[in-house]
Amino acid sequence: MSEEALHPQPVFPPFEDQKPSWDLGEGRLPEIHLYFGSLCNRACDFCVVFGSPQGWMAEVDEELLEALLGLLHPQAQLKVYGGEPTLLATNLRWVFAELRRRGFAGRFTLFSNGVQSARLLEVLEADANTCCVLNYSILTGTQAEPIPPAALRQLAEYAGRHPDRIFAGHPDLVEVGRAQQWGRDQLRQRADFDRACPRCFPVATTRGRYHACPFAVENNSPQYDLGGLETPPAEV
Repeated sequence: MSEEALHPQPVFPPFEDQKPSWDLGEGRLPEIHLYFGSLCNRACDFCVVFGSPQGWMAEVDEELLEALLGLLHPQAQLKVYGGEPTLLATNLRWVFAELRRRGFAGRFTLFSNGVQSARLLEVLEADANTCCVLNYSILTGTQAEPIPPAALRQLAEYAGRHPDRIFAGHPDLVEVGRAQQWGRDQLRQRADFDRACPRCFPVATTRGRYHACPFAVENNSPQYDLGGLETPPAEV
């Protein structure tokens, strides 16, 4: 099968992630992932967090918000994911608004399947320095149920008016979660990481824990545990 057939051309430009420098000063992180939980409106067979309608999800509360402010450099990037974080769109908008009000000036990057397009656009409209990265498989219908045509049309129309706000995710798979059941040939077809660690930044979960890997965030093995909200930022 051709590379073009394996990787259909998405509607939106590819997301180009730039690893930030650690040297931002002030002893705070230049990037962190915020994980809302595994609750999702899909149950894709490659999902690293076992996302499904039977998953868990929790809102960000005041304690976690304060912890994020202590961890994040004011110019950092906060990456938000699940599951499907737009299922808690009201709480998500509150988090973004409160972080802005308290001095955070960095970028919010939201990872979404785009199925709930109206909720997603409400989040984007609420903050001008927020972008969205759409799941590659659902966006292109590659080994997954495609995004509904009406939702895709709504997102494409918004992107036409607002460049650099909606991007396509990468086709890569990490051999974690449900993807562990895939054969190596299937993973290679999707240009995976070849078992190399992508060297991500830490995760703050809405259960109040810090985790070392955004892909293995549902794995509670002790080597991933970076502490709880009481852990000093420097230690995290």
